[in-house]
Amino acid sequence: MRSQEERCAPADGAPRSIRASARGADREHTHVAARRPSIPRLNHSPPHFSKGTHTMRNTFSFALASLAAVATAALSIAMTVAPVAGDAFGGDPYPLETCPVSGEKLGADAVTTVLTGMKDKNLDGTQVKFCCAKCEASFKADPSKYLAKMDEAIVKAAPAYPLESCLVMTDEKLDDSAKTVVYQNRVYKLCCKKCVARFSKDPAKYAKEYDAAVIAKQKPTYKATTCPISGKPLGEGAVDVVINGRLVRACCNGCVGPIKADPKAAFAKIDAAK
Repeated sequence: MRSQEERCAPADGAPRSIRASARGADREHTHVAARRPSIPRLNHSPPHFSKGTHTMRNTFSFALASLAAVATAALSIAMTVAPVAGDAFGGDPYPLETCPVSGEKLGADAVTTVLTGMKDKNLDGTQVKFCCAKCEASFKADPSKYLAKMDEAIVKAAPAYPLESCLVMTDEKLDDSAKTVVYQNRVYKLCCKKCVARFSKDPAKYAKEYDAAVIAKQKPTYKATTCPISGKPLGEGAVDVVINGRLVRACCNGCVGPIKADPKAAFAKIDAAK
């Protein structure tokens, strides 16, 4: 006769309480799975394009590539062709009528250049005219061979000096012992050798101070009321420029280049207004 424990055992040998728990867990798992919402799967397959759509995409891509090529070519041209402007140089225009290398008289076919990339950085921005390209190359190769003679000629051709005091030591009045320095075709007068040395260390600084001093001195007596290039009235936006020791007033920056290209013509119109 079987015991109570044997009669209560399930057929698979596991106690009824464990089997009941297992069946309950299965029912609970099935119930939860039924309640879990389904998550839509993303479709990673590429969209289908018709033949016409592919044609439009190819045409658009070709157009973009063509525009890019045109833009690149235009940029390349703009970078390789240097702009030519009358006011591209600093100081005064080249004042001599002869070539600084050969000494020959300059003709209509003279080579005009603005020095750049020179070993002596104080020469950068200076306008020089040569009788031919060969003389230009010779000057650029060794400017020290020609500068002393050129500067001497510029000093002799210079107009009356417009200031009465030294640029460096502004309290010092200039007299017959004043020293002369040429920078960018313009003659500057200084009271002593020490001031020459100080000027040579930063000529651009003193060139600006020279311009400011000349403008302050000549502007109160400036008679012309119109621009010598455009003929327009000089308003509040007028531009003041100093050329060959003289103040010239322009209506705008666009007229500065033509003034520096032909200062004599500008001087004639200014003098006619007096």
